[in-house]
Amino acid sequence: MDDCEHFWVNISSKRQRAWQCSHCGELRLDDPTQKREWVGLTDEEYEAMAEKHVTNCYFDTLTYARAVETKLKEKNHG
Repeated sequence: MDDCEHFWVNISSKRQRAWQCSHCGELRLDDPTQKREWVGLTDEEYEAMAEKHVTNCYFDTLTYARAVETKLKEKNHG
């Protein structure tokens, strides 16, 4: 439908990211060969996160590593 004002609904699976218009049914697929640009953390973000994991001269490396991993996943769409 050419005059459709698309409203895209995510219908992705683990193998393929896909969207379908709830108005006209048009389907769009992500190209799995298309590379996304990696988004890293800034020095300020690393430092702010590290400060949250230091208590009484003890640095909890495991929870810090998990926090870094979570933040990177958020910034890189999951």
